[in-house]
Parts: sequence; C-alpha cells; structure tokens
Amino acid sequence: MRFFCRCRKILSSRILLGRASFALVTFCLPFLLLSCYTTRLESGRDEKGSLRVSQSGLDIVNDVPIPRGAVLDTERSLILGRGSNWTGRLVFRVNRPTTVLFSLYQAEMPQFGWRSLSVIQDEVSILQYTMGARLATVRVSGLGFRGSRVSILMAPRAEGGGLLPSQPGSPSGAGQ
Repeated sequence: MRFFCRCRKILSSRILLGRASFALVTFCLPFLLLSCYTTRLESGRDEKGSLRVSQSGLDIVNDVPIPRGAVLDTERSLILGRGSNWTGRLVFRVNRPTTVLFSLYQAEMPQFGWRSLSVIQDEVSILQYTMGARLATVRVSGLGFRGSRVSILMAPRAEGGGLLPSQPGSPSGAGQ
C-alpha cells in the first residue's frame, strides 16, 4: 500500500510540475518572441510602377528588388544615400530558399535596368550587375531552417567598365 501512495505522490508532483512549466512557458513565450523582433522592410510599387522599400515610411532604396517579408540586418548593413543614389551594403534575411531568391534576382534585376555581368550559383550564389556608373553585387546564402541571407553591395564603377585602378604603391603597381 505504501508503494502505491508513494507512486501517487510522485505522479501528482510531476503533473503539478508539468502544469507549472506549461504556465511558465505560456507566460514567457510572448516576451521571447518580442525580443527577437527586428525592423522589417516592406516592398511595394509606387504610383509610377517602380519598386520602393520603406522602413517606417522612409524610402531607403528604390533601384533593387527587395522581397516581401525581408528583415533588415541593421548590424551588417551600411547605407550611404537613398533612393537610386546610394552606396554601401544592404543585408537582410528572407524566409525563402536560396534557389528561389537566386531566380528572383536573376529575373528582377534587369527589370530595374541592371545589366548582368556574371552569375555564379552555388552554396553561396553571387550575381553581379552594372547600370550607368554603378556596380551591384548580390550575394545569396542559406541560413538553414531560418531562410536565406541576401547581401547587396553597391559601389561606383570606374569609367570604361573596369575596376577602379590600384593606388600608387599598391602591390599591382597599376595606376602609376
């Protein structure tokens, strides 16, 4: 009889512990989710039909496609300028596979006026484009179950379409 009483006490304490942990998880879960919240980029088309990206109503860039649901990585991004006159690095996470994002950028960049220079599809895919005096490099990499990371590097392009010449004293010696 003692054995059954002891088993009943153990089972009831486990049930109470289970209920307490359920209540604790239920109470803490909203706070955990809020702590993971970051600024979201939302893209849409303006009245002229061109794509725009807004962050709290502020247009950041409007010359590259940004998928809906993209989450800006503020620690890795550095944007100088705005609209179609920006340079720097735009980094965001999207909850889509890398193959889908690779196809999206390969199809959408020309619609924004970009001309393809090179395309490499691999574990880390790199697409390079040019438009006027600007060079854009799109890098798409996987984040496992968390989707993909997209990095867009925007830089001025040297006249004649080549890379900027090396500075005097550099190892290549070009530009002297």
